[in-house]
Parts: sequence; C-alpha cells; structure tokens
Amino acid sequence: MPNTTETADTAGVLSVMRPPDARSRPGIRTELGQLISLQILNWRWTWRTFLVLGTILPVLYGLMLGTALRHSTPGAVSQAQALIGAVLLSASVDSMGKTSAHFVNLRQTGGLDHLLRLPVRPALLIVSTGAAFCAFALPGIVATIVLDAWLLDVELAVSPLAVLVVPVAVFAYVGIGALIGGLTPTPELASPLSLLVSLASLGAGAVVLPAPLLPPALQAVGDFNPATYIADALRGALLPGDHPHLAISVLITCVFTATAVVSAGAWVRRWAA
Repeated sequence: MPNTTETADTAGVLSVMRPPDARSRPGIRTELGQLISLQILNWRWTWRTFLVLGTILPVLYGLMLGTALRHSTPGAVSQAQALIGAVLLSASVDSMGKTSAHFVNLRQTGGLDHLLRLPVRPALLIVSTGAAFCAFALPGIVATIVLDAWLLDVELAVSPLAVLVVPVAVFAYVGIGALIGGLTPTPELASPLSLLVSLASLGAGAVVLPAPLLPPALQAVGDFNPATYIADALRGALLPGDHPHLAISVLITCVFTATAVVSAGAWVRRWAA
C-alpha cells in the first residue's frame, strides 16, 4: 500500500516547488536545493525508523559479530572487521530500503510523472534523494562508529578522507535502491529485495568476515563485490595502520557510486512512462 503521509507531503511540496506552467528551467543549484527540501520534508516523519534500523540494529550486529570473531579469530583485526561491517549495515540497510520504497511510491501515485513534467533533471532527483537520506543516515552511522568502537575496544583514527568516503558509501546504496525501486512493481517486493541485496553485499567476500573464514568461492566473488572496496575505503578512513590499497578502493567506490546514480537517473524517464 502506498504511504499516505508520503503521498500527501509529495503533492503539497510539489505544488509549490514550481508552477505547472513554468517554462524556464531554474539553475542546477536552485533545482537541487528545491528537490532536497522536497525529500527532507517528505521523510521528516521517518527519523524513528532510521534510529532503529540505522543505529540500534547495526550496533547490535557489530557487537554480536565482534563477539563471535573474538573466539574464532583473536586479535584487533577481527574486531575492526566487525566494526566496518556494522558501519556498512548502517549505511545500506535503511537508506537502500527507503529509497526503493520511495521510488515505487512515486511511480504508483503519479508523483514521478508530475516531477518529470515540470521538468526536473532526472539525475538531480537521484542526487537529491541521496543528499536527503545522507542527512538522515549520518547521525546513525556516526553513533554506530562511536558505540561499536567502544564496545569492541577498537582504536579509531578518523582521517579527513571520512568526509568523502562515508557519504559516498551512502550514495552508492541510494543509487542501488533507486534502481530496485524503479524496476520492481510493488513496495512489498522492493523492501525485502533491498534487504537481500544489502545482506548479500556484506557476505560476498572479505567485507565483514576475514578472508580465511570464507569458502574459496565467496572469496573469488568478493573481487567483484563493490562492498569489498567500500569496506576497504572505510577502513582507511576510520582505522589506524597502513592501507596499501586505499587509493584504489576509494577510486572504485567513487566510480561505482557515480555509475549507480547516473544509471538510475538515466532510467527515471522510462519508469514514468
């Protein structure tokens, strides 16, 4: 069932965003600002679920994973692995699920058709969604980092690179969520599919588990899993020590995120048709 609160909010904000008969297109910054305001107002009532799924669930996940790894792979490396897994879960599970449900809702209620008649730049619609959901997700991600680092006794060494890597990680999952929401027929299918993709990305390769604990097949799949490089970039941005592949991981993360966002933007008009 479409969310009535979201539908009402979308209609109300869209009516003042731009007049239906407006012929001139605003500048990119103006349009992006209007779209971000639309998305934030549209989702203002959902901070409670971001708190639960974006903070409490990842903190418990990291704690349980770290406790299990402490017995199977003693040492600080396993605890740091659990911390990064919790951060990835916080960045992915709720942002991707809400993005997919949001775009299914826009399609079903006619909001997407209305937006594209204004007209709105499709890529900016995806970017504005990512920016709004970053604003909601970042407090939970920061809380997850601090709490799990304390609970797992992991030393942090946050570098300025975190200002780039953490939002880009959220944007990557927003792009995937937009693609899922555009290609699935109902929210009932989009939400579990998003959760499945999130969990599969955490399990394929040495993302949350050390490579020696994984079967060879999963280790091989991990080389093609974007979450592998997102996790490595997060380690380099949040944890001390040498990270020889950090530059490559950050580059791959940025390229994947840009590809996901651009691909979603390219498909938006087809979803509205």
